[in-house]
Amino acid sequence: MKKKTAIIWILCLLMLLPIGKAGTLQAEAAVTRPGTVTGLGTTRIKGTTLRLTWNKATKASGYDVYMKTNSGYYKKVRRTTSLSYKRTGLTLGATYYFKVRAYRKVNGKTYYGVLSSPIKRKLTTFEYMTRVLSPYYNEYYNSYTGADTIKMADNYYHNAFVLGNYTDKGRAFFNLKGRYKTLTFTIGETDIDEGDTRVAIYGDDELIKTITVKAYGLPRKYTVNVQNIYKLEVYKSGSWTDIGFGNVRLYY
Repeated sequence: MKKKTAIIWILCLLMLLPIGKAGTLQAEAAVTRPGTVTGLGTTRIKGTTLRLTWNKATKASGYDVYMKTNSGYYKKVRRTTSLSYKRTGLTLGATYYFKVRAYRKVNGKTYYGVLSSPIKRKLTTFEYMTRVLSPYYNEYYNSYTGADTIKMADNYYHNAFVLGNYTDKGRAFFNLKGRYKTLTFTIGETDIDEGDTRVAIYGDDELIKTITVKAYGLPRKYTVNVQNIYKLEVYKSGSWTDIGFGNVRLYY
């Protein structure tokens, strides 16, 4: 009887050994696994180029970046030790999703954290200027975004700005960072003065467009080539009329 009892105890111990080992491995993984990546953000460098950034995860040796489109599956596109990833050659109009997972190497083994929450970015063909840029220098400048509008010849325009505030001058300087190809806008008077108004647009200190806004004239739409331009300057002069720029778009 004693012999049978001893055999049973030995068998029980042998059965428990793998469970104990698995538990030890799980505990080891929990201790050494890196934290979850947070703070994902995207910056559009150019029309088809994005920079993905994130916060540092605890215990991380590096990071795996995953990407997919609307109809695809997540695929690992980069392993890196930095806190950013630049992706080129994307498609205008497409929507992209990114996730990042931290990994940690300990004694020749690799342990993975939990995948981050996804971040979504659609590569629109244009941006509304007043939504993405503010002038780094201006005089007599006001912007109108969201539900705010300006009125020119009984029509209302969103995503706009105005130069002048009952004065004969106004100017605004923007840093386009060489990201855009064309600038489009509708220009007109937001109030009425007796004289014509001259608008001058400079790109990197060279005159690229002049427009005469006629007193009592109707708003007109213009397209300006701004490809590879960094410094954009817009001036108004010649009358006390406030000049509105409506539906201002920057195209990639």
